Amino acid sequence: MKLGILVTTAVLLSSSIAAAPASAAPHRAAVLVSGQGLTLEALLPTKQLLSRRDFESVRRIAVRMERNANYFRQSLDAALDSGRLNGSGREDRINLVVRDFEQSTNRLRSRLAQRLPIDLELQEVISRGERIDGFMRRQRLGLEAEQDWALLRQDLRDLASIADYRARF
Repeated sequence: MKLGILVTTAVLLSSSIAAAPASAAPHRAAVLVSGQGLTLEALLPTKQLLSRRDFESVRRIAVRMERNANYFRQSLDAALDSGRLNGSGREDRINLVVRDFEQSTNRLRSRLAQRLPIDLELQEVISRGERIDGFMRRQRLGLEAEQDWALLRQDLRDLASIADYRARF
């Protein structure tokens, strides 16, 4: 049985975006572990490190996103409970996706507060946001849920722009 592991070290093999000089070019290495030992799968450059100003901007957006995600979850839950999806498996799945999104925004904010690397958390928040955005574009769930999502979607656009991620919002 093979197990994929992400190997990181402080300088050479790092998957971080943190406040540091832009000249520091982190890399990520995926390693396969098997009975015979380690095999280097790939060495991939990650995004450039954020400047201190951008790091602070991401922190402010993350605080706002955490609050907006809470509002959105509440308004979406109310809209789903009063709509045709109430009690369906689809409602359960979207609630799970939104809960996971909310947890990922909480992790991002926590890591920012501790000034820890945030690369993976940024990717996770943006990816989960794209899934919700696809759902929201296909559904009509009422004004409050749509307005709350519009605020959150703008936060996601701002975050993706600062972190130089391509996102479909």
